[in-house]
Amino acid sequence: MSSIPVHRMELITDPSKLRAKARKVSKWSGMRLAKKLMQFLVYNDISCIGFAAPQAGINDRVFVLRDKAHYAAFVNPRIVEIGPQEREEVEGCLSIPGRLFVVKRPTTIVVKDAIRTKPFELEGISARAWLHELDHLNGKLISDIGVEVNPEDTEKINRVL
Repeated sequence: MSSIPVHRMELITDPSKLRAKARKVSKWSGMRLAKKLMQFLVYNDISCIGFAAPQAGINDRVFVLRDKAHYAAFVNPRIVEIGPQEREEVEGCLSIPGRLFVVKRPTTIVVKDAIRTKPFELEGISARAWLHELDHLNGKLISDIGVEVNPEDTEKINRVL
């Protein structure tokens, strides 16, 4: 786990620094890092659905997701099963500010991580956000797998949504 204090962490937007595959960590060091990621988001007043350690320059397999005021941490996450249906939706990313991409993803997934004892199913926006953050851990960005749309082209964006 990184020893960088929360107030010295920074959001990484350089794609070359986001391309490495993150390394596995222990359950406990991953949970400590997840807490730091949450603190970083609060400290910097960053509003987002998910945030992965590589986005803070820490190359560990950890990310957090937020649902309203609650966070969930994921350490060494992996996909157990992918549902048969996919859907295209518009996604943005803190690491690619001001740009939007249409990305096709499964609508349901079954996942597992080092914290939870049993696999569990995610669907809709939760599945999409989980997969987006997993991509960060694998060195992939939405610019690698999606089609860019102009943020001002509301007609095109609405067709996808």
